[in-house]
Amino acid sequence: MSLPTPSPVDQIRRLAGLFRTKHAISSGERAALRRLNPDAPSAAFWSFLARVSPELANSLTDASTPRWASVIQSLATIGVFIEIGSTRPGVAIRRAGVSDLRLRQFLESPTLRLPGICRFFVQKGQSVDPTTLALYVLWPSPELHADIARDFYLTPAP
Repeated sequence: MSLPTPSPVDQIRRLAGLFRTKHAISSGERAALRRLNPDAPSAAFWSFLARVSPELANSLTDASTPRWASVIQSLATIGVFIEIGSTRPGVAIRRAGVSDLRLRQFLESPTLRLPGICRFFVQKGQSVDPTTLALYVLWPSPELHADIARDFYLTPAP
């Protein structure tokens, strides 16, 4: 009997939990993952996935690998500021002081722009639930786009 395949949300939250926990990932591995190039993931990416989620590593395609690499790079960047069930991404982006232009750039090119948005969270000490951000990078949809934009524009600027 095989175990059920985790849903994308479960996979994201499990990975996020590893990055949230200070000692689950070594500082060297975390640093290597922060430096990833999503278009050409290094051995650190594959080593990490093979160790913590071999089912995900085996399911990646040429098209999905850069998106997952961007998500993992971003989770490694925000680390302790990950709080599942906390601040929605659009609200967190606004509170971190991200400009309208950067938000639009992220919404138009999420794989490329997510790591930069996450650096803002760290610089401002802004916690965020990364689940929706990761889902938007992995499977962009008009609904997620609207959720992030709506929360951003309805949140007062800092």
